[in-house]
Amino acid sequence: MFRNFFRRKYVAIIAVVAVGVALAIGSFALAETVSPAQPAPGARLTRLAQRLQLTPDQQTQARAIFQGMRQQVQQVLTPQQRQTMQNRRDHFRSTLRNLKLTADQRAQMRTIRRNARTQAQAIKKNTALSAADRRTQLHTLRQDTRNRIKQILTPAQQSIVQATAAQARQQRGAMHGLRLTKNQHQQIRAIRQQAMEHFRAILTPAQQAQFDQMNVGRRMR
Repeated sequence: MFRNFFRRKYVAIIAVVAVGVALAIGSFALAETVSPAQPAPGARLTRLAQRLQLTPDQQTQARAIFQGMRQQVQQVLTPQQRQTMQNRRDHFRSTLRNLKLTADQRAQMRTIRRNARTQAQAIKKNTALSAADRRTQLHTLRQDTRNRIKQILTPAQQSIVQATAAQARQQRGAMHGLRLTKNQHQQIRAIRQQAMEHFRAILTPAQQAQFDQMNVGRRMR
């Protein structure tokens, strides 16, 4: 899961828009293309800390690891690529503002997301299921989650989601327009791998076992 976790941190801006902001809130199992977008160390780290029950000291160390990873990746990018990512961050924030979610909508989304996570964990832990059945059920769960979230959005909000999703799908095929070189890809993979090793080193054996299980579950999706 950690490799996917880093991927998701580095495609957070484009990936969230690609499936719609609402879908990103409700669907926590998205397979993404590697791209060094803006990491999201706050909310994602909080969720990871909760699932692994990280101590305050571990959270501090993990935050430093993530921030260091971001800085290293930024150094790999050219000024133009960094500007591209900044533009997308700005666009993402603008999209969130334009949705103008109400407090009630946010509360409903949190409930939907929490229920979806619980169901997904149950599916992953069901040893009676084959890998194919597990993928099918997780896919169905994601579709159901998207539909549930869509139902709580207004027509205007749905239009915003659809428009941004269409734009992101056009960008995805070209590595989100960053045009990374082969050398950049290799450097970013090495940075992620090193960060993964550093993160695992701060975990207890029990946390590492749980983390590895989470990783297996994500690869099955």
